[in-house]
Amino acid sequence: MKKIMALLFCIVLAAGCAMAEETGTEWKTQGLEAYEAGDYEKALECFLSGAEQGFADAQYVAGLLYEEGIGAEQSYEKAAAYYQLAADQGHADACVNLAHLYYIGEGVDQSYEKAAAYFQQAADQGNVKVQFNLGLMYSNGTGVEQSEEKATAYFQMAADQGIAQAQLFMGIMYLNGEGVEQSYEKAFVSD
Repeated sequence: MKKIMALLFCIVLAAGCAMAEETGTEWKTQGLEAYEAGDYEKALECFLSGAEQGFADAQYVAGLLYEEGIGAEQSYEKAAAYYQLAADQGHADACVNLAHLYYIGEGVDQSYEKAAAYFQQAADQGNVKVQFNLGLMYSNGTGVEQSEEKATAYFQMAADQGIAQAQLFMGIMYLNGEGVEQSYEKAFVSD
């Protein structure tokens, strides 16, 4: 899991480190260096410093570290709090992780409605997997009013971007005429 987290940090921080000339962003390079050196407590300290300065990326990474228990004892409550700070600034990945915590009820009171709202924020920013998840939520009426039309719209967005599960769902929807006009041709189209 720590190798996955290291890769995630590299991806998340690569763009941010390119802007390290900005005032107050030393936490990014120092945090990544500490993480790569295996000094997870120091890495968390650096990201917490950035979080306290109001940087959404730092808040998000602090949430990741608390959620995984890296550099500190695992705490879904602290993870949720840091994800919330970042999500309030429009950080799409923080919205996804916070939505997931609301969906499963870890660190926060379980709420499908709040999960849907945060998934929506991320979907509006183009997160493909979340678009698929919202399609499922609308299809089943989980946390939102059930709507085959909205489910179809989200499945189509994800399908158009190559998500195989969404393509399958769209095929089934066209086959059965659920949320769309029935079309055997569209149900069996392969690109």
